[in-house]
Amino acid sequence: MSGVSTPLSSSSTLTGPLSEPSSPKGQKGGLNAYDTVSPHTAPGTTTTSPVAYTIEALAAQHSSSVVVFDLAEQAGDSCTTRAGAGLGLVGRLSEGTSEDGARATKGAITAFTTPEGLAQMVPALSILPAPSSSGRLVIQVAAVTPTPTLELTPTLAPAARALASLGSDFTVLISSTAQEAAEFAALSTHSRAMSFTYSTILEPRAKPANRFHLHWNSDAEVALVLLNGPLAALARLLPATLQALVSFPFVPSPMEHRGSSQSSSRIRQEVHVVEEVPNGSGSGPLFGDVLTSGLSNVSVRGHRVPSKRSEAFHNSANAFAKFITEITSIPSSLAQGAKYKSLAFLSTPTVASLTHLPQITAHTFLTQGGPIAARLLPVYDAFASSQGAVISRLVLTPSNDEHLSKAPVSSIASLEKQVDCLTIVDPSLLASHNTFTLVKDGAPVLVLASGGAPEVASRLPREAIEDINARGIRVYTFDVENAAAEIGDSGSTPRFYKPRSPISFSCDLRDVVAGVSSTVACDAAWSGLVGVEIPVPEPLAEDAAPPKKLAAFAFNALNLDDPAYDGRPAPAILHLAHGPRQRSD
Repeated sequence: MSGVSTPLSSSSTLTGPLSEPSSPKGQKGGLNAYDTVSPHTAPGTTTTSPVAYTIEALAAQHSSSVVVFDLAEQAGDSCTTRAGAGLGLVGRLSEGTSEDGARATKGAITAFTTPEGLAQMVPALSILPAPSSSGRLVIQVAAVTPTPTLELTPTLAPAARALASLGSDFTVLISSTAQEAAEFAALSTHSRAMSFTYSTILEPRAKPANRFHLHWNSDAEVALVLLNGPLAALARLLPATLQALVSFPFVPSPMEHRGSSQSSSRIRQEVHVVEEVPNGSGSGPLFGDVLTSGLSNVSVRGHRVPSKRSEAFHNSANAFAKFITEITSIPSSLAQGAKYKSLAFLSTPTVASLTHLPQITAHTFLTQGGPIAARLLPVYDAFASSQGAVISRLVLTPSNDEHLSKAPVSSIASLEKQVDCLTIVDPSLLASHNTFTLVKDGAPVLVLASGGAPEVASRLPREAIEDINARGIRVYTFDVENAAAEIGDSGSTPRFYKPRSPISFSCDLRDVVAGVSSTVACDAAWSGLVGVEIPVPEPLAEDAAPPKKLAAFAFNALNLDDPAYDGRPAPAILHLAHGPRQRSD
């Protein structure tokens, strides 16, 4: 969820199970639910729907066919993943034996895939017929790449060679904010002149008239050149000595622009081209163009960032700042760190009564319309419990800070000791996971649990206790059921005070919240807040078994079958594996 600057959600890929498919043309009436969430949504509009809903709706409304490419290799079936994936699309857009399919197309085919899938499709795309009003291809590339440990990362490294080799008939639109993702999706579905390959994660405010953004500071000592993505968004937060940044929302051939010579003449010392590439080998779409762009008396250096290191950058803004220091020899840090606060909520589907606590908290800030921009990003760990776990990060930034309010949430609110305040909605996770490694030193942690402070203290493993004492973390507990009963006894309508409603501690700044006096609700919240006394662990005996090793959280799932996704309209899906086996639904 995004705030003032970007009203749409920052969901990075297609999410949620699809309902039974039907004809996309026949579903126009059923797509009314999307009407309030579109690229034309006014800034400041309060929405809770992921931007993926908008992208799916645009695909359903403006495409004759929607094709979803399965990465069978990621599902454990390497035999069905092969070079040449996408030949079916070529056939549908070509004449000859596929003429009937071409006639049936009558416009656009929209295909959904991943960076890995796009790389597999390059050989087929090289023989794709030129786009026309009667047949063209729109490829939506969700910027999500699985790692060997099954974690998901927004790196586009697997698609680096693909982006560099696409022909002139293809234009690649790269975005990092949800708002721009929706805008690019609308642009690609309405274009009749060319095919578009589009990534749902990589940075904002791209104007179709420009192939690059110039973010210039006269005190800059070096210039950074990056694709217009999450790393470019982080680069804008660096000190003034490094704020000479050229980022590209359009590839290939980004330097072929009438303003490129003017901007390059202002670069007097060094140009560093940073590109994400698989395994640190090969080249991306930028370095060659920059090198041949006519720069004179300037040192151009390319930096290939392998996938493993790229993951660290996407998970930590500080790691990226250190990398910039390494390549430029100029000390750098993210000076805006004091300008924002990050809150995190840790829960599981078993705590159904408090499932929407993060959304309600974010909604409180969004509806104030003040100087605070709120963005909510949930990530899922399918293996954290029998039903998985959800970590929702809420980032609060000044709404007038253009760059900070658009920086990737996963980077500026890293789960590596970067959270300012943590709420543990399901206390059962205390026994299995080292939840306290998420927060900063001295940060407050709220545990929602019954039984009081002694009960919470008894659940803490030795490793967690040692971490709390060593870093001065403050632990509190709150009993939601007792607070609800207390508010109910005050004489208000009891139906509002069941644990199903977390308003008792997420009250709005109004006189009455859902029929409850805000004074009564807030008094109950403050009176129910109890500090937890953390014991000092006894020294381990020499023959004692080593303490249990606590697990770490990971982002490895797109959702946990949230029932909130049920019932949404879905386009007809032509499901194609990356190989000979095909299934049409």
